Amino acid sequence: GTPGDVKYFTGLDLVCEGFWEVEMATAAVADGQQTPWFKVAEINGRTRNAARIPLNAQGTQVAFRMTCRSKYAARLAQLGVYFKAGAEK
Repeated sequence: GTPGDVKYFTGLDLVCEGFWEVEMATAAVADGQQTPWFKVAEINGRTRNAARIPLNAQGTQVAFRMTCRSKYAARLAQLGVYFKAGAEK
């Protein structure tokens, strides 16, 4: 309900099959320029209920780029993003 407000992205959960490279970019708030893509993790399987991927980023929006590195089965079932609103930091 607050798309223009700054958010602090704190974690990521995935449920997947195959080996995935996860990259992230946020909409920058200081100079209005998009931050570059940066590698967050390499995942094979699920992180939910096991080990959440920590994030330390802020912005008004976030984008993820998922690249499958498997030669065989690949499926992305869920992607969950955890964040706190700017006032909650």
